[in-house]
Amino acid sequence: MSSVLKTYNLTKSYKNTNVVNKLNMSIEKGDIYGFIGKDGAGKTTTIKMITGLVKPTRGQINLLGDINRNKQVENFKRIGAIIEYPGSYGNLSAEENLKIHKKLMGIKDKSSIKETLKMVGLEDVGRKPVRKFSLGMKQRLGIARVLLHKPEFIILDEPTNGLDPVGIKEIREIILELNSKREITFLISSNSLSEVEEMVNKVGIMRKGNLLEEISYDEIQKKNLTGGKASA
Repeated sequence: MSSVLKTYNLTKSYKNTNVVNKLNMSIEKGDIYGFIGKDGAGKTTTIKMITGLVKPTRGQINLLGDINRNKQVENFKRIGAIIEYPGSYGNLSAEENLKIHKKLMGIKDKSSIKETLKMVGLEDVGRKPVRKFSLGMKQRLGIARVLLHKPEFIILDEPTNGLDPVGIKEIREIILELNSKREITFLISSNSLSEVEEMVNKVGIMRKGNLLEEISYDEIQKKNLTGGKASA
């Protein structure tokens, strides 16, 4: 199994405080990796460092086989990410939003929008403006947007946050299908293991900037950590 992401003592400091402290995480091709921790644990800061939005204070990132940060800029074309909240143009339809994103990304595939909307269950929304979408529909549109350029690795920052059980189930089914049928690797952050436990195969548990443990979900079940340490 080949590595998609490895970090080496990855650290981010603000005013002499390490919000991410010497983080060593490993994600292999095909993983659905649950990045678990309460608000303020350092999850979003870590994701921003991985995606190049925040410069690490110390440490290194190996992304899709490249540890050289300049070369990684090219690799950003091979990943997709939704960080914090998937913004969209509320007065436009799902298709119109994707057309704008497609143009910005320089995507030529004429069939990509309809295929992608079908993939996330939004093929029948028609001209309905996004401002009238439920939170779950907006999350699915966000996933559609990152799928347009056919990434190998997708990072989702708390995609189930605020969703009801039905919405969580819909997002979970989309992720599992994309992982199995398109072999997309996922990093999914969440406040709670219970929201993502039915789809992840590996878990990293964050608390106060530190990666407490990185463990397979099978091992968590064996140790009966669900709802205990694993909830961070």
